[in-house]
Amino acid sequence: MTDRQYTFIQRIAVIDKSGNKTHIAPDSVISADLTEHANMNGTILILELNDPATEYRDNLKIRYGTVLEITYGDVLNKNTELTIDKFFVLASPSEKQVLTLELIQLDCYNLKKPANQPQFFVDAEPSAILKKLVGSVPVIVDCPAIKGTYHLNAGGNASRLIRKMARDYGCLAYYSRGKFYFVSTSKAIAKDSKITLEYGNNEAKFPIQRYKINDRLFMYETILDKQFIRWETTAGMQKSINSGDDTNGTVVITAATEKALTNQGKTIIPTVTVDTAGFGDFKAGLSCALVLRINQAQKELDETLKERQLIEFVTHHAKGNQYLCRLGLGVQND
Repeated sequence: MTDRQYTFIQRIAVIDKSGNKTHIAPDSVISADLTEHANMNGTILILELNDPATEYRDNLKIRYGTVLEITYGDVLNKNTELTIDKFFVLASPSEKQVLTLELIQLDCYNLKKPANQPQFFVDAEPSAILKKLVGSVPVIVDCPAIKGTYHLNAGGNASRLIRKMARDYGCLAYYSRGKFYFVSTSKAIAKDSKITLEYGNNEAKFPIQRYKINDRLFMYETILDKQFIRWETTAGMQKSINSGDDTNGTVVITAATEKALTNQGKTIIPTVTVDTAGFGDFKAGLSCALVLRINQAQKELDETLKERQLIEFVTHHAKGNQYLCRLGLGVQND
């Protein structure tokens, strides 16, 4: 193997069923788009490979079900550690000597597979449930250790169950670079990551090249702006607090606790999408400060958006020597 460094994708290896690895030259990469999400969508990779002799398609047989081991990272940022992840090929269309691979991180894929047998978790803390569901992946839990009861039925998938748990506990649940996170949404937004994204300031550490304000409040109003109720044996009928009203309907759910009942109406509202230069430490689930200058000369700021934002997703785009990032930011609804 060569020690040559590349823009973002450093190494690629095809892993056969026996565990043997066949390496692919990173020079074959035409473009790479790695998207990390602060939810159960998982880490997604779109990889374009130059394959004029169809060697990768025909000889290495890269197709649906193939597993690739990929090393990626920002080599220009000396503080960023390289990540080694396994990816599962979902699709591999080939056209005009270009093999396009659509991949999902392997552990994320496994969480989306139908369960072949049920699992029952009775009065268990989130950490105990997650460790059973995600297998050998290290789990980072930062939320109240309130016990809950959850069932994974045969034919269901762990990813959907974890989404439900995250909603009940008011948490972000996501995979990121070798670890699985289940953290309080409010804590994640409040935590300072030392990242300040600025538009209209060329001297900023993380200048924004362009941005687009998203109007996605309708997502909350049509899906979650409802009153949630549950029946509790001793307390009787309980209603969600500060979580919508009955104007858009009332929904009866089986929430484990009264706190979980109120959390049903909480979500992240997408606010703005920004494009920046590439930076390997941009990760979904981190908070950041957002500064938008309407008038640079007068230093007038756009104060319609909250300064503290959550990175909902980040796409690392590399093509040739070009490395850019697109970040989707959002805030928790009040």
